[in-house]
Amino acid sequence: NQKQLLDDVCLQQAGDLLLINDQRIYHDVSNIYPKDATQAAWRDVLVLTFHRL
Repeated sequence: NQKQLLDDVCLQQAGDLLLINDQRIYHDVSNIYPKDATQAAWRDVLVLTFHRL
């Protein structure tokens, strides 16, 4: 299975949205790093899944 990079997207603002077909598009996320190395880092994600009835 050959994976080809189609695009590189960075969601930076609250409410940024990316719609993909999960069955057709391979996707990945980058590592996250805290602004302050003494603090933890986190990423908020909301995933919605739709299926044809």
